[in-house]
Amino acid sequence: MPAPRKLHKWHFLALGTVLIFLSIYLWYWNWRSLGIPWPLQPEHFITLASFVVGFFILVLFVIRLTRRQVTIMLVGLVLANLFSALGTLWIYRTYPAFFQLIRPLEIEAYDPAYVADWETYFLMPLLYLFHGGLLLLWVESLVMYFVRKPSDRPD
Repeated sequence: MPAPRKLHKWHFLALGTVLIFLSIYLWYWNWRSLGIPWPLQPEHFITLASFVVGFFILVLFVIRLTRRQVTIMLVGLVLANLFSALGTLWIYRTYPAFFQLIRPLEIEAYDPAYVADWETYFLMPLLYLFHGGLLLLWVESLVMYFVRKPSDRPD
């Protein structure tokens, strides 16, 4: 009888990344179908749960890395944080233009109060969760870098 295959660390990376991207897509789709996410509805909690589970799976991925892989992960997360900060800066500098890029209807259908509420209740929570998740993964990678010895094999 063959032994069951165990999940490799790369499966954790793939699953966590897919769940994070799924939560981003669901957040956008909920806005398209339900409107601005205020007050929060059960559909939004499903989206937030997929983000949290995806983040937890990525934490498990980082725990299973060797010290050399954690070093590469640290450099990658620094670059990801840099590019995401530049993207957020671009979004806030050109905010109404960013809304015009992803809106489903013509701009005349939206009043200025809706656009301001969209920024407050849709865009800001998304960016806070995204940046917070990246920073927490970076901190966890830094801790794993200091905890791991070069001879450790966590697999």
